[in-house]
Amino acid sequence: GLAPFFFSIALWVFGIVIFLILRPTSGRALVSRAPSWRVALVGWLPILGIGLLGSWLLLAVAWLALDLNPVHGWASIGVISLAVAVFTLLAHLARSALGLVGSAVLLVVLMLQLAASAGIYPAQTLPPALLALHPYLPMTYLIEALRVTFTGGSSQVLGHAVLVLAGVGVAAFMGTWAVAAKRRTWTMADVHPPLED
Repeated sequence: GLAPFFFSIALWVFGIVIFLILRPTSGRALVSRAPSWRVALVGWLPILGIGLLGSWLLLAVAWLALDLNPVHGWASIGVISLAVAVFTLLAHLARSALGLVGSAVLLVVLMLQLAASAGIYPAQTLPPALLALHPYLPMTYLIEALRVTFTGGSSQVLGHAVLVLAGVGVAAFMGTWAVAAKRRTWTMADVHPPLED
């Protein structure tokens, strides 16, 4: 029953940790002649590849060693792959736009999601402030989707959750694209930094 919640935590934490090890965008890519969308994509694709391998391994261990036995196996793989893409896109946006502060923001959002995503208790039992946040958190929709694929349920719930996650992923990529375009505009302060004592 708690598997969707713990899978969601693991995938979100991966997005935080991977960008503590790897840079979101290389300086060489920023000064290249490639379009900004490609710069954003090239910075994200290696992270996506690592995340997919890790998430599939996590699912395989839970499935084969811990007898998870999802009702809809292929749908579970698809939802987890989508979640890796969306969560790493959000992490890529946060780190590209805010630097190390982005990791702190992602950690704060994780704390809010732990409390408000209804991973442990039904949403109806949440305090009013957390209940108001509940529909705006990506982890809410991943948990809903995984509950359907792991244990069965409404295909409408699954479809709605997948659409919301996909929309969040597209918005995050567009945001990263805009950040990459902005970072490619150089100011005089960037070219000739002022001397400091």
